[in-house]
This record gives sequence, structure tokens and C-alpha cells, in this order.
Amino acid sequence: MKIKFCGAARTVTGSCYLIDNGETKFVVDCGAFQGIDSYEKNREPFPFDPSTIDYIFLTHAHYDHCGRLPILIKQGFHGRIISTQPTRDLTKLVLLDSAKLQQEDFERWEVRAKESDNPELIEKNRPLYSESDVEATMDLFEIYPYG
Repeated sequence: MKIKFCGAARTVTGSCYLIDNGETKFVVDCGAFQGIDSYEKNREPFPFDPSTIDYIFLTHAHYDHCGRLPILIKQGFHGRIISTQPTRDLTKLVLLDSAKLQQEDFERWEVRAKESDNPELIEKNRPLYSESDVEATMDLFEIYPYG
């Protein structure tokens, strides 16, 4: 069995662990980074091919545990996301809120970029994901009861 720390190592955000037992690959959490350098860290490619992952086990709905799920799906993950119903419901709220905030930030950057005649700012500050990406993420959830 191999375990790879893909986040929350030497930091408290970006929780993501890849486990490979030779037959199945799964990820425990897929969180966003927060704080210094988070903008760049959240845009870095995953250190694994998302299309090869069979499952994601989501422990809870904090942003630093679920915030990059839509990015993983956009990059090819098509397996199941395993969680409890409350975790799924709260994850949807957290991700929709994040998508909305990202869009609002992008719109402010877009105005600044046009005013400063700097189109690079527009591309650099595009949202990581949209509300429709969040909805696609929610379709992959498989709910299990506590215990």
C-alpha cells in the first residue's frame, strides 16, 4: 500500500491524501489551500492523474477538505465521492459560496484589467470553478450513513 500526501503536509490546509493498494486508488479529502500562496497552490496540477482515481472519501465539509473537488472533476475524475448526507449537503453550500465569491473577485479583476489595459490579469484571475461545476460535482456523491 502506498500513501502520498498531496496537501496538509507542513501546512494545515489543502487536505488531500492519495492511497493506492495496487488494485484501487482513492483520495481522502480534496481540500483547497488557504492563506499565503493559496492562489497559486490551488491552481497547481494534482500530483496524480485524476482520471485514475476510483473514489474520494470526504471526511467533512470544511473548505480545506472539499474546496478543490470541482477542479478534480474538471481534470478527469469520474468516480464516486463517498460521504454522509450532512457532509454532502454542507459541501454543496460551501462550494456554491466559493464559486460565487470567485466569480465576484474575477469581475473586480476584470474591471481593473480593462482600466489598466492589462489583459493578462483577466486570464490569471479566472475562477477555479463555476456553480455549474459544483452541480456536476454533486452528481458524483454516494451517501453512506454514519457507522
